[in-house]
Amino acid sequence: MSLNCVASYSRSNAVVEANGVSKARGGAPEVLAGCAHGTLWRCSSQYLFDLADDKYAVMVVKHQHVPTEQEKMDGQKQTKYYRKNWSSLILWNCGHPANAALTPDAVNRETGSFLHRFSWLKDEEIGALPETWNWLEGWSTKPASGHPSVVHYTRGGPWFDEWKDVDYADLWLKEAAALKAAGATTTA
Repeated sequence: MSLNCVASYSRSNAVVEANGVSKARGGAPEVLAGCAHGTLWRCSSQYLFDLADDKYAVMVVKHQHVPTEQEKMDGQKQTKYYRKNWSSLILWNCGHPANAALTPDAVNRETGSFLHRFSWLKDEEIGALPETWNWLEGWSTKPASGHPSVVHYTRGGPWFDEWKDVDYADLWLKEAAALKAAGATTTA
């Protein structure tokens, strides 16, 4: 999702917000208005939507991630917080009444911490997805067979020279090469 999709979204980067996507997550319900369910991630979305449960406002992988490194991708400070990396893949129930709290004004006013921790929701309004849908490189256990549905390169991905040998880098590099060969421009 691009911040350009949300005309009324005017937040500026806070010190601990790594990039535009980290800021834009809270505006997803506005962008996805009229959809029953939506996600902010490019992936095999149809299979993910099959897991949707209307009783939840959002569904996420409920990681218990406590990073040990002091820096993450691109030399940015690594932070530790409650519900770390839960917001890096969100299956939104756009029609859930609890998500009505995420008005453009609220998203512009609230902190990144408020949004990343789903502070507007009660615990029972957050459903769980299987870890394969937000597999954290360097943290999650590899699946017994196959590969994760979504790999989240939390420390840095194979588009950086120093991270070309991380788990599943070969799949990312192969896909990036195929997109480039097809004339697409790629950004990490």
